[in-house]
Amino acid sequence: MAKSKRQAAQDWKPEKGLVQRLVDIVGKEGNYLLNVGLTA
Repeated sequence: MAKSKRQAAQDWKPEKGLVQRLVDIVGKEGNYLLNVGLTA
């Protein structure tokens, strides 16, 4: 079942936290997968 726009908006993570986590993981030579899809 598809989510409503309100439910989908609540699933977003804070931008600052994502950047901090990305920098931390990449600094340790790791990989960070972001599930970013198309919206058509």
